[in-house]
Amino acid sequence: MFDQIIFYFSCEHISILLQKNKKMVQMIEPTKNYRLSDLVNGYIDRHHNKYRDSPSSSFFCESWPSSIGCEYQRMRKGVDMNISLLKSIIDRRNHNKSFLQNDTLVVHLRLGDVLDLPYYRDSHRKIAKLYVKPLVYYRRFNIPSNVRNAYIVTNESYRAYSYPQRSVYYLSNVTNILKQRGLHVRQYKGKSADEDLLFMARSIFFVKSGGGFSNLVSHMIHLYNHTVIG
Repeated sequence: MFDQIIFYFSCEHISILLQKNKKMVQMIEPTKNYRLSDLVNGYIDRHHNKYRDSPSSSFFCESWPSSIGCEYQRMRKGVDMNISLLKSIIDRRNHNKSFLQNDTLVVHLRLGDVLDLPYYRDSHRKIAKLYVKPLVYYRRFNIPSNVRNAYIVTNESYRAYSYPQRSVYYLSNVTNILKQRGLHVRQYKGKSADEDLLFMARSIFFVKSGGGFSNLVSHMIHLYNHTVIG
């Protein structure tokens, strides 16, 4: 009987470990998620060159053939951080869209795994701080005097693999803070990361978060001679 109990709990423990490991593999394995910034900044190819069992960036066209990432991969000719190429792709895909009004700012929040997976929240790693700004930042950043509206762009479920409680709570806090500061706040949710990128690239005022995706948007905003906050 005692042996059966030990066996039962051992199996349960192994099952939990396997489930956690599966999530970790999905988080690290680049082919499981669309990671445009890691393609553009060369991370995926550098990782492939160092660890040959890691895939090259060609998988973007296999997994997402109509994406910005695939188009960029086909045209970049081995050059990392080809921002001018990325801009030309965005310009072409946004050709029938105008910039947002200058009374509107766009706030990008990097949420999901960085708040809801223990790997990122571990006190020894403190990785989450690289991606998520403290709430006090949104109480204090300078809002241009003519701005009355704000769009929040985020994916609070990104690689969370369960209900993203912390991300939802953080999003609610940021929304309330911006409303308290007198802004009319809406959330923009594209059907894909590409749609989010195309929307944010049309910002006159862009409030960036941490992480590579926000950095890509910031590069675009600077190239349009618009304003990046943060």
